Amino acid sequence: MSDRLYFRLPPAPSVNTIYTVRRDGEITYTRWARKWKKEARNICYLQAYEQGWKPVRDWCRVVFIPYFPDRLTRDVTNLHKLVCDALTTVAYSDDYFALAHDARPGFDPEHPRLELLVYLDSEDLELAKGVGENADALRDFRETFAYNNLYQTPAAWATVKPATSGHGRRRTRPAKRR
Repeated sequence: MSDRLYFRLPPAPSVNTIYTVRRDGEITYTRWARKWKKEARNICYLQAYEQGWKPVRDWCRVVFIPYFPDRLTRDVTNLHKLVCDALTTVAYSDDYFALAHDARPGFDPEHPRLELLVYLDSEDLELAKGVGENADALRDFRETFAYNNLYQTPAAWATVKPATSGHGRRRTRPAKRR
């Protein structure tokens, strides 16, 4: 089994857009969030299999390296919930074991994406230090992982609704009558 895992995913939705309130008052994922999570998990299964990774029941560090389509200010920590849920049963047995970290966000208008670096917490943490600033270390790691062209272009993600478009109608609880 490999000691590190690298994922390349379509842009993830923010936690601000993934929840809806049903008529019975239950809070649940939106249809779009469920679809993104399912497709992201399938992509992750393929990439984990190619890298020889099996889900672990130990603490894992998950480094988020987002590449946004524009220079709007975004809160990267809002990506953690849905992505860590999608990695459950792929990288680790339960998202309780995921320790999320953020790297400096990038800007790529042609290929917005979310790159994830997952490794066991017991490893040397030098790999994660400054991964956003040290492009050479990340490039070297990417070269060791021979990922398929399927994951290099967003064409494979055509079925996933992009994060920059509308997210459907937000439902809220009706106002109480007085």
